[in-house]
Amino acid sequence: MRLMALTFARTSELIGAKWAEFDVEAARWDIPASRMKIRTPHIVPLAQQVIEVLEVLRR
Repeated sequence: MRLMALTFARTSELIGAKWAEFDVEAARWDIPASRMKIRTPHIVPLAQQVIEVLEVLRR
């Protein structure tokens, strides 16, 4: 739930997220067009709080 609030992503986008889509160094999440409702790629900027949550989840 916390990631949804911090990224404003749809539930299906968040549930289907792959680790390869996250670029922590660039602080962005690249969602491919194939997973988007409108079939265009989407770039989500990641706040430091999101990166911290991702690091905890990754462990």
